[in-house]
Amino acid sequence: MNTDEPGHAVGMAERRVLEIQTKLHRWASDDPHRRFDDLYNLVCDPAFLLVGWSRVRSNKGARTAGMDGETAHYIEDVRGLEGFLEELRADLKDRTFQPLPVRQRAIPKAGGKVRYLGIATVASNCTSCSSGLGWGVRWAESATFWRQAASTWGAKGTHQRPAGVRRAVSWPCCTQ
Repeated sequence: MNTDEPGHAVGMAERRVLEIQTKLHRWASDDPHRRFDDLYNLVCDPAFLLVGWSRVRSNKGARTAGMDGETAHYIEDVRGLEGFLEELRADLKDRTFQPLPVRQRAIPKAGGKVRYLGIATVASNCTSCSSGLGWGVRWAESATFWRQAASTWGAKGTHQRPAGVRRAVSWPCCTQ
């Protein structure tokens, strides 16, 4: 996906993601017992990664660096967005992507208590967002989706999604 014109490229990518989500929703509605065996390739799709990037980039957390010390601004200004997305996609396709541990910050609460905040890397957030697009809400209401997500990816909800992506990197795609 050419990212020379970010606004245009993101618009085209969003359109492609929406078309795929609509198709998946239609298939899940038509056949409640259908298995979706190729969801991992959606996480690796350049359009899904670009839309994931745009959502991560527009988030307030994009200003905060994870364990790797990289912010979204750093990636755009120093590393280059296209190179970052190509490297991330290659790591995902080769199944060598390993999310770094989250950077943890303690936030003081009333009464002397502390709440811990985990700050993930930009790459982990892009991967998580891309996987969320692949498991999108347009077809996630189907029983097929939830049964398959729980048994195959091990993700039962939003909070378990990064763990599901981590396992998917090391497991054969959608097999048990």
